[in-house]
Amino acid sequence: MDDKKLILAKAKRIVIKLGSRILIDGDNKGVNLRFVEKLAESVARLKKTGKEIVIVSSGAVGCGMVRLGYKAKPENIADKQACAAVGQIDLMHAYRDAFEKDNLSVGQILLSADDFTKTDRRDNLHNTLESMLLHGVIPIINENDSVAVAEIKIGDNDKLSSEVALFWKADLLILFTDEDGLFDSNPKTNPNAHLIEFVPEITDEILSLAGKAGESGSAVSTGGMHSKLEAVAMVVRAGCSAFLANGTKVLPHEVFEGTKGTLFYFDC
Repeated sequence: MDDKKLILAKAKRIVIKLGSRILIDGDNKGVNLRFVEKLAESVARLKKTGKEIVIVSSGAVGCGMVRLGYKAKPENIADKQACAAVGQIDLMHAYRDAFEKDNLSVGQILLSADDFTKTDRRDNLHNTLESMLLHGVIPIINENDSVAVAEIKIGDNDKLSSEVALFWKADLLILFTDEDGLFDSNPKTNPNAHLIEFVPEITDEILSLAGKAGESGSAVSTGGMHSKLEAVAMVVRAGCSAFLANGTKVLPHEVFEGTKGTLFYFDC
């Protein structure tokens, strides 16, 4: 067994981050129900192998945009929060129905930055999370976008996923995007770009491959590759591995079967 497979095989506590571009159906609009059903089947397979799973889900604002008729994410904070409030219902309904088919229950946790920094709220979050897992429930976590203000916002869900992974002492953070992983140059502009499959150290050179901060490339998403590498750096330096893969091609259980993607690991 090579180093990559060994690292993945040892991981028990897994945080899976799903981006809006994967969860929102660009053709039919709303939640990509086919993907969520496949996700549920994949998570069920992982649970049978003894893995513990927490999902950090984007998509609420994107779902609400569809319901409220927006073509692009609104600039006004109140409108954006209204989209989040409306979209959460569709998103969680899709998760519940899909996971029920595989005899799994889901539960929603909406967080703000205070939940990670204030002792009483950290304790409450820990207890709730552990109780849900003890009962076999899959926690689905998102930022509380419908009421959060700048002072208590965590940021994009890439950062949220890293905060959750660190808080929960996860072994592996899986970040699903619409790219196959980290490349040595931009694959959208360079057809000869090569996928980097294993990154034992996150250097300034590696970070420079992510492009500029703030680039998202989508009307419904917030974080781009730069945001994802920042999240990866946070967890890897704390001893949690990370795997970056294309969520339109790869399901969670396939990450452990040698699928295409980039594994980040701190070789201390």
